[in-house]
Amino acid sequence: MATMTTAVSIVFGFAIAYLLERTAVRTRRIVQVVLILPLLAPSLVQGLGLIFLLGRNGIVNNLTGWGSRSTVCPGWSSPIRYMRCPGRC
Repeated sequence: MATMTTAVSIVFGFAIAYLLERTAVRTRRIVQVVLILPLLAPSLVQGLGLIFLLGRNGIVNNLTGWGSRSTVCPGWSSPIRYMRCPGRC
């Protein structure tokens, strides 16, 4: 799995770098900033961002309506609740 992930990352990374360098894309600077942002943000902020986007009451689930059918433990939607009771719902 790690080898496959590395290979896919190298292929996508090379393709994006090649396109950004060799083509005249109007949104080149925006794409570069979006690609560099994960390196600048701490892991905690990234984790909380994913919870807010993909959690049970997250933005994606609210827009798509999938949140009502989710079988995820309610404690996972709130980082504070998870910190208070690890291992319990």
